[in-house]
Amino acid sequence: MPHKPKRSLRQHIVFSHILVSLLLIAITVVAANAYLNRQFTHYLRANVEERNNRIMQQLQGVYKSSHSWTDVAYAAFLLAISNDVRIVMNTPEGHLVFDTLDLNNIYRWGVTDNLRRYLRYPPGASLRDNPLKAYNFTVDGTRVGTLRISVPIVYDALTQIDRAFRSSVFSGSLVAAGVALLVGAVFGLITAGWITKPLEHLTQVTRRFSLGNLTERVNIKRTDEIGVLARSFNAMADQLQKQEHQRRQLTADIFHEVNTPLTAARSLVEAMEDGVLPATIENLNIVSQELEYLGNLVSDVRALSIAESGKLHLTLEDIDLRDILSSQGQRWRQAFADKNLHFSLEVPQTPLVVRADSQALFQITSNLISNGLKYTPAGEEVRVTLECEGQWAKIVVADTGPGIPEEELPHIFGRFYRGTQADAQDTPGSGVGLAITRELVEAHNGSITVNSTLGQGTQFVVRLPILQEEG
Repeated sequence: MPHKPKRSLRQHIVFSHILVSLLLIAITVVAANAYLNRQFTHYLRANVEERNNRIMQQLQGVYKSSHSWTDVAYAAFLLAISNDVRIVMNTPEGHLVFDTLDLNNIYRWGVTDNLRRYLRYPPGASLRDNPLKAYNFTVDGTRVGTLRISVPIVYDALTQIDRAFRSSVFSGSLVAAGVALLVGAVFGLITAGWITKPLEHLTQVTRRFSLGNLTERVNIKRTDEIGVLARSFNAMADQLQKQEHQRRQLTADIFHEVNTPLTAARSLVEAMEDGVLPATIENLNIVSQELEYLGNLVSDVRALSIAESGKLHLTLEDIDLRDILSSQGQRWRQAFADKNLHFSLEVPQTPLVVRADSQALFQITSNLISNGLKYTPAGEEVRVTLECEGQWAKIVVADTGPGIPEEELPHIFGRFYRGTQADAQDTPGSGVGLAITRELVEAHNGSITVNSTLGQGTQFVVRLPILQEEG
């Protein structure tokens, strides 16, 4: 039973969305609060500057109309009360004209008793320690003094409206954060479902596939990484199913190929034991031939298995293909003559050197020439040629035999495949020779193809890379 994870991928995705949402909310709130504080500080500074300019303009108007410091002091006192500020005026030489925190100074300038009785403390008394900002007090372009007005030590003097606005902004931020968190969780659930649902389907299919149901496939029609994963799984499943079919077919083929000579040999031995057939040299030779065929079959199957598994050991060396084919010509020429077949060999004048295993090349050419000998009727011809084709050495084994039907050509290199011509002529053979030949050719980075026309003959073409000279 597969181990169930403590926390599912869906939970991880949802928690990740919530965590990211919380992090973004925190960053947004901190950034918004910092920005809001900076803007409010700028807003307060602008308000203070605007207030101070307004006070100076009003005092300039008073001075311009009366040219009396008494009237200016009286107006400053009133403005200090209404704006809760400290106002100080100095002459251009720096002498004090008035200071709204100094009541004796204000009284000297004639503040009425009517105003005095409303004041227990000087206007702006709480601002004694606040800094003063200086302005040139000019009238008609002439500097007549220096006006200094108190400014806040810290710009946090928010009005009730300001505080209400900041509170509403903060409350709105909390509401927005809650909504964002909820939306993040919902989208996390949606995203998690979108991601995990096909994965759950893939998991179920994989589980059934592992139990032996090789026909199971994933039905996910997506173009993202999950879709690629699904298609990769299906491709793997197709390949495994194909290999399983080939394995079963191979088992059946091997059983059939092994059972035939064994049955024949056993029947002959039993017949001789029972006295039905005499134990003559001829009958014993038949048994020996069947056992020899069985031994060859086992050797061929072993060689094919090694080649297909990629464990084929090749001893590579520089080989002139002309030497291999000339040796094969001497070896097979008498066999062709005995069957009344014409055999010809054509090789170029210049060497064609390849990097290859000599035993493998010998087996490749032997298998192809042997096939020509088996399937070509008497009186016809088998022709072997060697030529250079660009970067390739091209070996052609062609015959003028009956040919191979077109529908059989795609299967000609299959294991244990025997075409209709082999069955019709009862030609001996295991049916793995061409399969071994293809594996050996491809192990040398080469290729093998077949062309055939019924009634005209068959042509096998092997191409091997020519050894390139250095420099």
